[in-house]
Amino acid sequence: MYVIIGLIFLCFILCFILYYYFFIIRSKQDWIILTHESYKYGKKGEYWKSIESAEKAIELNPRASEAWRLMGNAYELLGDALRDAAIYGPFIFTRLEEIGVPSPHNEKTWAIFNQLGGLSPDNYYKKATEAWDKAKEINPKIIIPGHHE
Repeated sequence: MYVIIGLIFLCFILCFILYYYFFIIRSKQDWIILTHESYKYGKKGEYWKSIESAEKAIELNPRASEAWRLMGNAYELLGDALRDAAIYGPFIFTRLEEIGVPSPHNEKTWAIFNQLGGLSPDNYYKKATEAWDKAKEINPKIIIPGHHE
């Protein structure tokens, strides 16, 4: 009888440990993976995906200064790309696809894109500065080349 109660108790403890690991500890570490994913997308020039990954990382850990920095970088580079695309007019739609601007057929991402100002680079520069300011607020020693307070 005591053996059965002991086994049930051990099973309960094991289930609790597994739950704690997979749903508490592991989910808290996902922000690190998402931050790295944001970095990889940014390096590939997929700025929109980089922003989305950084935002997901920030949802899990709002104090992830590196995610804020990467999001700022992606916004700046997206603004630069949109500015360049506007300068080279006829190539704008090809360039927009290259930098990962969402398709107008995806209503959710297209709505977010238009809320940010659509094709206006200035709005992206403003978002970049806001993200960098937040990164500096969290970690004053973080290095953001070209960003001045």
